[in-house]
Amino acid sequence: MPENPEQLKALLDSFLDPESAGKAAEDIDRGLDLLRTHPAPAPHPERIASIKRDLQNRLAAQTRSSRRIPAWIGWTGCAAALVLATTLLTLTYGPQFHPTQQVTEAVDPAQWKIDTDPVLSGMTKELEGELETILTIHPDQYNSDAPDPIEKLQQELKLMASTDDFWKG
Repeated sequence: MPENPEQLKALLDSFLDPESAGKAAEDIDRGLDLLRTHPAPAPHPERIASIKRDLQNRLAAQTRSSRRIPAWIGWTGCAAALVLATTLLTLTYGPQFHPTQQVTEAVDPAQWKIDTDPVLSGMTKELEGELETILTIHPDQYNSDAPDPIEKLQQELKLMASTDDFWKG
């Protein structure tokens, strides 16, 4: 019998209907009686010692293999470090190639000199003409005689200060 048959009955009643709970409790009691009348044979001490030795050997093998880094990872890391070091040293201390220096030495710049003064003087005249056209269309915006925006703001502030009756409400 279980240690507390009332608790077992209450537990089974919460899951099963009362009739099925009673049958289940009886089945459990009969099973426990069978186990008590026919105890399991104890294992031989030699067999227990053999199992313990086997477990110790397996655990020792696992700890040895888990401590070591697999060889392919180590060799791959070494190869990557070697390639990286070689690349950095080659870029830093390797031969320096400056194609612009070699090309400028081969070509004489005097051959390619272009006289740009006539072109620039013509463009300057065109730009001055365009500026005069803009000033005639919008004289207020681009006129140099127009007041400075800062001066205009100062004048507005003076006007507001003089008409302070509006602000006093």
